[in-house]
Amino acid sequence: MTDFEEREVPNLNAAPWDALWHPLDAATFTEKPPRRSWLLDGVLPLGKVGMLAAEGGAGKTIALCQLALAVATGAPWLGTFNVAPSAVGRVLLVLGEEDAEEVRRRMWNAAQTMRLSLSTLEEARRRIVALPLAGEPCAFLEAGDHGELGDSAFTKWLRGKLADGGDPWRLIVLDPLSRFAGSDAETDNAAATRFVQSVEALSKATGATSLIAHHTHKGARAQGADASTASARGSSALTDGVRWVATMATEQLSHGDATLDDHLGRIVTLTVTKSNYAKRPGACTLRHDNDHGGALLPCDEVDLDRVKEARDRGTGAAVKQRAEVRERRAAVEEKNADTRAARETRATLEAQRKTVAALHKEAKSAVTKLEKLAREEPDEVERSKLERELADKRSGRDDLEAKLRGILEQQERLGEGE
Repeated sequence: MTDFEEREVPNLNAAPWDALWHPLDAATFTEKPPRRSWLLDGVLPLGKVGMLAAEGGAGKTIALCQLALAVATGAPWLGTFNVAPSAVGRVLLVLGEEDAEEVRRRMWNAAQTMRLSLSTLEEARRRIVALPLAGEPCAFLEAGDHGELGDSAFTKWLRGKLADGGDPWRLIVLDPLSRFAGSDAETDNAAATRFVQSVEALSKATGATSLIAHHTHKGARAQGADASTASARGSSALTDGVRWVATMATEQLSHGDATLDDHLGRIVTLTVTKSNYAKRPGACTLRHDNDHGGALLPCDEVDLDRVKEARDRGTGAAVKQRAEVRERRAAVEEKNADTRAARETRATLEAQRKTVAALHKEAKSAVTKLEKLAREEPDEVERSKLERELADKRSGRDDLEAKLRGILEQQERLGEGE
């Protein structure tokens, strides 16, 4: 028996990792590795876990319904990304926030926007399974007796359903993450990693791409905010763990025309912000099909020119608005500075007034005493000395009185200027 055959002997007590423990394959350095399989040609790999992040209401659920139709039929996704011919196949849509009726609306609108024939749609109908889970428990993980996280009953049930022996699954959509990952996944890196591992296990078992819909955080929703993997809400372990991330950012534009505003007033930019296995494609500018539930369509060249014009106008208006804001802020700051200076001046004058008033009071009292002494002094020489001293005191009193009047006048003028 060869070493290889010995290694292949089944061992009922083997750990799940034992089968993975062996030297590199003999062909590792002598033959080219297998070509990578793609779900979306050169963009999204097959059999990996990815994420689509957007703010609520941006259109990520309808976009994923359109992706389901694209994978089931081979039609381009969003009129832009080609489904690999070998990746056409079955799709599972796990929609945690939708009921069955809403799923029908979304699939109808997606199909109308994509303009697929009835025969093509019948093929898609057989290939797509949609789970409307609004109000149903569907967490992927649950805590064991000792607090450890393990697969939930729902995850085990789902894994069993996916192993039905039919045609290969090509895409699994989980929308949104918050319904499946549990409350800790957005705040706890360990819980986030464990959730991603659970989704990876689905992809590994089926060979399908698993795409998780998630929300962006508030800062990423500001108009003009840069798209990045950091746009996704919660723990960084979520975007670190998946192999592909795209974001959808909405933008409000004003075209100065009601028809154009209805057609292009709300733009969505889809950007691949993480791609571990391929070069990231350029951003895709999309518009909503308002006749069909806000499904997404690519902007054509005319649309893109109008979007650019509106953005340029908006940029000019924004520059003017920022300049006006700066001017108003400078005026307020100047006024505040004047107010602070006036307040400080008033405080200084009041302190001076109190000091001079006290000295003036003392001087008046001293003059009164000396006047009395001078009147009552019988000796002419001594009286003469007292009168000279009295003259000095009167002069000092008068100076203080004049200074006090000046301070009071300044306070009065400052009060009038308010």
